[in-house]
This record gives sequence, C-alpha cells and structure tokens, in this order.
Amino acid sequence: MAALFAGLLLLFPGRSAAADACPGVEFTGAPVALTAVERRLVCGDPESEAWKETPKAQARRFLTAFLQQRGYLYPSFTEREGRLLVDPGRITAIRRLEGDNLPPGIDLSKRRRVVGEALTPKMLDTVKAAVAADLQNQGYPCPEVVMSADAASGTVVARFHGGVKHDARAIEEPVLEGIDPGIFRRYEAFERLRPIDPRLFALTSDRIVSEALFLNSSYDVSCGTDGVRIVHRAAIAPPRLIRLGVGIDTEGLARVRARWNHSRIGWRASAAEATLFASKREQSADARMRFYLSPSSRLYLLPRAVAARADESRFETVSYSVALGPGFTWDDQTVHLEFQAGPALEYADTRRGIGPQNSYFQTINTHFEATTHLFEYHVREPRGGFHAELDTASRVSELASSLTAHRFRLGTEKLWNVGRYDPPLAVLGLRGWAGTTVVGDREAALRELSPAMRFFIGGNADFRGVGPGELGDEGGFLTGVYQGLELRAGDLLPWRLQPLVFLDAAMAGRSSLRLDPDVYYAPGFGARWPTVIGAFRVTFARSLVWRRDPATAPGPRHWQFFFSYGREF
Repeated sequence: MAALFAGLLLLFPGRSAAADACPGVEFTGAPVALTAVERRLVCGDPESEAWKETPKAQARRFLTAFLQQRGYLYPSFTEREGRLLVDPGRITAIRRLEGDNLPPGIDLSKRRRVVGEALTPKMLDTVKAAVAADLQNQGYPCPEVVMSADAASGTVVARFHGGVKHDARAIEEPVLEGIDPGIFRRYEAFERLRPIDPRLFALTSDRIVSEALFLNSSYDVSCGTDGVRIVHRAAIAPPRLIRLGVGIDTEGLARVRARWNHSRIGWRASAAEATLFASKREQSADARMRFYLSPSSRLYLLPRAVAARADESRFETVSYSVALGPGFTWDDQTVHLEFQAGPALEYADTRRGIGPQNSYFQTINTHFEATTHLFEYHVREPRGGFHAELDTASRVSELASSLTAHRFRLGTEKLWNVGRYDPPLAVLGLRGWAGTTVVGDREAALRELSPAMRFFIGGNADFRGVGPGELGDEGGFLTGVYQGLELRAGDLLPWRLQPLVFLDAAMAGRSSLRLDPDVYYAPGFGARWPTVIGAFRVTFARSLVWRRDPATAPGPRHWQFFFSYGREF
C-alpha cells in the first residue's frame, strides 16, 4: 500500500513537489504540475549562464500563458519574501457553444465533448477544425471560421465568414506509367457536378487502394488566388497482393480467410480475386474475375467458380458452382448500386439432413445491392446509413433441373445516429430479411431442393435466441421473416466499451409464401469493444415464443451466448 501511495505521488506531484522543483515559485491554490520545459522557463536553468534566474515579471507572463493553456484564465500573483505566490483560481469551463452564420445542417448544440470542458486555446482550435470540416462536407472547400470566447459567461462562438461552394468537375488525375487515368472513374463515390465532399473523396481513395491495389490515394484540395484546385495523388503498388485475416467466435470457433488479388490486368485494367475461407462450420474456395469493357467502364463480365462445404446443425453439404454473367456499378452523391445476373451450373451433395445427393442442375441468379455512402464510409465504426441486398435464384425443370423453384430473399440494415450527436451518443440499428422459395409440391421439392434454396433461421446472423439454424427442424423453412432492433451506446464508458440491448423476432413457414402463426422473439443484451486490432463483441439472448397456434408444443427456454473477435473483417 505504501509503495502504491508513493507511486501516485510521483505521478501526481503535489504542492511541496512543485515548490521543491522551483524554490522561487509556489502555488497556493490548486496544484499545477509544470512540464520540464515550462519549469526551466519559469524558474530558470542552472545549466544556462544566460537563464540561471528568471525575473519575476517574466515568470508571471510565462505562468499566465501556461495556466491559460490549462483553462485557468484568472490567476492571481503576489510576492512575499522574494517568492512568487501563484493562485491559479478555478478552471473556466465552456458553458455554451454557439454558431453564427452557419448554413442549415450544422447544429453545434449536437457536438459533444465541448460544453463542460476547460476553455483553452487547444479546445478552441479543436472546435474550429470540427466546424471547418462540417463546412467542407457541405461543399465549402476553403471556409473561413473565426472563433471567439467570453470567459465571464463561458460562451464560445464559431463564426462563418462566408465562402463559395465548389464542385468536383475539374480534378487533376495522376500521371502514372502504364495506367490509364480513366481507371479511377469506376471507383468514384461522388458526382463531379455536385459540391465537393471530403468524405466522398476519402471513400473513393479507400476503394482505389483496396480494389485496384494502389499504394495510396488522396484528393488534395487547395485554395489560392486562382481559385480551388483539386489534385488526385496516387502511388502504384504491385498488382498482386495476399491478405490474411483471422477471427474467433463461439459459432465457428477460429475463422481464417486468405485472399489473393491481381488488379490492373491488361489495358482494360481488369481484376481477379481468389479467396479461401475456413471455420469449424464452413470451408470454401471462391475465384472470380471482373473483366471490364474499358478502363473507365463500370460494366464488367463476371466469371466465377465456387467450391464449398457446410457442416451445420441441420445438414452437411458439399457444393460446387460455375457462373458467368454481366454486372455493373453506379454511384451518385449518396448511394452505391451494384447489379449482377447470369446462369450457373451447380452441383449439390447432401451428406446429412434432407436434400439431394449427387445432384447437377442449372440456376439463373441475380444479385442487387444498394449501399449509402454514409454506411460504407463508417463501416468500421457503424453509426448511420442504409444497406440492402436482393438475391434471387431460379431453377426451371426444362433447363437441366429436376424441378422448378424460385428463391427470393431481401435483406436490409438501417442505422441511425440517435439525436445526430457528434461523436454519437447512441446508435439505433434495424436489420432484417424476408424470403420465400416458390415450389409446386413441397414434399416432393424438399427431396430435390438443396439447403441453400431453403431458409434456416438462428445464430448471430439473424435470430440470436438460438444457435445457427436451430429454429425449426432439419427440413428448414420455405418462407421466413426476421427483424432485429438494437440500441448501442456510443463512447460513454471508459475504454470505449459500448453496451447494447436488442430484440430479435422471427416468423417462418413450411410452405411457399405462407407464414405459420407463431412468433419467435429473443430479448438480449451485450457489449461491443472496438480496438485497434479489431472489435470484440459479446451477447446474451433469451429465446421465447408467442404461441398463436394451440398445437405448437412449448419449446425449451434458455440463454444463448455469443462471443466474437474480428467479426467485421
């Protein structure tokens, strides 16, 4: 205990420590620990002949500046017996933050971690930088922001002295050997005739680096007498790259993903990718190539081959597929769209559970997704935006298939920054999906439908009240609906720990386009801990059922635990 107390004294020096360090200066009020540089300036430096002793008037000026940097705006000084007595007074706190001449959409009352903080030059610079960033996000590339503060009332005012919005039509692209500058157009997350937004420039750069394998990418915006200049800078990286990711969760235990990328293939700057994934529940190999029509084109041809094995609680399958089809992407100022469609030749072998064995068939698949730029920009720290995916798969008996079946699935996720605070006070998330497989004869179809054409509900991916696919029986469902509501706190607690509560609900049906009356729901709680090495997440959920069908037997009630690390990769 004594050792701990001594260590605390060393970390937080008190009044006597300050006096011993500087015999000519004594703090009579709140103790203030000066840095080594500040102490030499205030007390003098015995090792310097010209600065052995600091005049009292000079020491007062230094101390006034140093104390203001800490929020002590009204220090008092007295001299007694050749010593300078310093009373720092009380720290002046910011009590109100106001904006003047700010455009609509910028509300300084929503900015956290300002009111209640010490009124210091550093805090004023922080607020100024934040307001300038908000203005730049609205299209003002060179905003002039002037800060003022009234120490008596604790009011801080950020004044916008005006500026002109600018669009992104004139961008100076980098000149790189062997690279057509048009390649960058396919990754742009902005419209060139709309006001510039640095967040969309950053999002575009992230796409360029991750998908086109450039060493770095940035859009530099500068303002001068000749106007606004936007320069895109990029450095070439080797066209081939291997990435390795590792994660852990209680459903699949260890998860390992290895990905090989080869970009800028040929004059069209096409891209190829191969991915290996392995966990206790599933293993897969996925190879694909985006063959673009031209360097600047967003239209591509997508050949793809996939081999996978799934070992779930209800089934075990081995599957292969080869597909070929066109695809394209599109962006405006707010959303990213992608569409793919084409035929596929597939093989499915159900080794455990209900499904076909050694079955070959043809499907027509489509995939459509819409993602707002806000969702994509904050993907590592979700706080807002929208994402949706619509997938269809059709088998026709006349086209190399033993039956006709059509599977539809729509999945959505919407996030709200509750109160629109910055940084967020809380994030509300709504996620869900709805799907059905349309078949003529259910009993006959189950024998020929692979598990991938049916719906198995449960697990962290949707209904967290049970384990993966444990809702229902080994036949799964032909129709299902899931909805989850989650409220997660922002950075309120120490170590950025983010508690959360949620409610999951699901309904399912064993027939096409029809839901059984029972409602499954699972309230739960947990926490998320984002770190520099990845996010840790833990949840507890209670599985319950609202029995609307008297024939339904009451199911067992239990708590379902889930833990993951690196789930976002």
